[in-house]
Amino acid sequence: MDRIKGLFFGLSIGDCLGATPEGDEPQIPVEFQSDIPSKIEGSDVTALGLCLLKSLIECRGLNVDNLGKKFVEFFDSGPSSLGNTESSAFYSMKIGLDPRECGVSSGGNGSLLRCSPLAIFYSAKALKEVSYLQTSLTHSSEFCKACDFLFLMALHMALEGLEKGLIYDRVLEEAKKLNLKVYDALNKLPDLTWEQLETSSFVVDTFSSAFWGLLNTDSFEAALVSIASKGDDSRACSALTGALCGAYYGADSIPARWLNNMDHKEEFENLLSQVK
Repeated sequence: MDRIKGLFFGLSIGDCLGATPEGDEPQIPVEFQSDIPSKIEGSDVTALGLCLLKSLIECRGLNVDNLGKKFVEFFDSGPSSLGNTESSAFYSMKIGLDPRECGVSSGGNGSLLRCSPLAIFYSAKALKEVSYLQTSLTHSSEFCKACDFLFLMALHMALEGLEKGLIYDRVLEEAKKLNLKVYDALNKLPDLTWEQLETSSFVVDTFSSAFWGLLNTDSFEAALVSIASKGDDSRACSALTGALCGAYYGADSIPARWLNNMDHKEEFENLLSQVK
């Protein structure tokens, strides 16, 4: 359970930690102010991850109709940070379209950022099918489908306690079968410097940034600070890095100063207590 909590706490903490530098120019990591402002709340990244987690618990698995209703409820709440792709898909669901037909051909990172809960509900063999289905509700791009599944594959291995080098090797091998652009991005990571790393909202960049953080640092804190300090879409990239590194290192590795200001901590704990 420590690693499962680490996954979700890391997602929320990364979401909040990346809020301040979002859109900024990169800052040298050691000079980056690595505290979460106490009044910063989680964005749609955390909220949509919660939507999926709640739906999975209620339905004991992926139920796209139930999940679609939760997306519409969130859409109707008037979130300020919702991306255009999600807004378009959720509006289509709201007016009665089948959620399976609402996906937009976008290379954005929205579906990737909310997919993490699937890793604790499905076996490694079952992940690809449910991952592709969940992704396609909003993002129909092949880049998104590949990145979402590969990320879930990595989370699954991290939760099982596999060593990071082995996780990377297995994901790289699978990426070569799925999408060569994603494979090329992953293959470059071991030699990529912090200055060269891209942290944009393009799904391949966001996906790659989380792996860079895991591979090129030696702690949850170092990974989060390195990615958040890159600016650009730091909120999304930090959230994804937090999920992966939280699953790898566990909740006990997260600094207390971040846990104390974490948004939705009690809600996540209550929900996770219902996971069998």
